Amino acid sequence: MKEYFQAIDRYFDFKGRSTRREFWYFALVNAIILIGLNALDVIIFKGIFGSGSHLFTALYQCFIFIPSFALAVRRFHDTGRSGAWILVSFIPVLGVPLLFFFYLLRSEEGENKWGHNPHDYIYDYDKEVTEFLV
Repeated sequence: MKEYFQAIDRYFDFKGRSTRREFWYFALVNAIILIGLNALDVIIFKGIFGSGSHLFTALYQCFIFIPSFALAVRRFHDTGRSGAWILVSFIPVLGVPLLFFFYLLRSEEGENKWGHNPHDYIYDYDKEVTEFLV
């Protein structure tokens, strides 16, 4: 859940890098929230309007669009690619599977032009805290 809120905190942050863990936990929590909101929409609006409405789902998707996009760009940065690779999604048939493949790739080792490896940063932070306490 921490990864979800971390992505939300970086709402308009298209710089830097994001790990696979952050990306996939964000996707998982989004899926769970969307399933719940969709069920709520069906329960509430199906009875009132008959045909059903997806008001809560639509509002949440509007809220989550920018952080999802920013997270995808940071995920590309983490693999050593430009955020412009997100445009691959517009290629018919191949776009989405190709994105899925890129999202599964490991982080580029060490620092790249988009910043430090998030794994190294976490390790260095822990090391600094340990050294500070000793």
